[in-house]
Amino acid sequence: MGIANAVRKLIEKTGTCDPFRICKELDIIVVKQSLGTETRGLIRKYKRSYIICINSDMDEFHQLRTCCHELGHYVLHKNINTLFLRTCTYLKIDKHETEAEAFADMMMNELFKNI
Repeated sequence: MGIANAVRKLIEKTGTCDPFRICKELDIIVVKQSLGTETRGLIRKYKRSYIICINSDMDEFHQLRTCCHELGHYVLHKNINTLFLRTCTYLKIDKHETEAEAFADMMMNELFKNI
């Protein structure tokens, strides 16, 4: 499935292009907290739930975009632990980050197209 198609299907499924409302529709917990200066956000699976953490030190626009990026990981890389890959292996995760960025760009375009 292409990224544009994944974005379209997600919007159709949830009836919105607002990433925070999408998270609510998908029962993804969103937590905003200070994550330091290096981390904008992350997504983790805990038991049967997904949790997106967003750096609360960022402005509203960047929190919105970060939520879109983390949703990209949820949709495109649901079963891949990029933190493990980054810290415990020599595998490159650039492809996953690039795909999540493209997903976020498309989500943001849809969001601002409707404003």
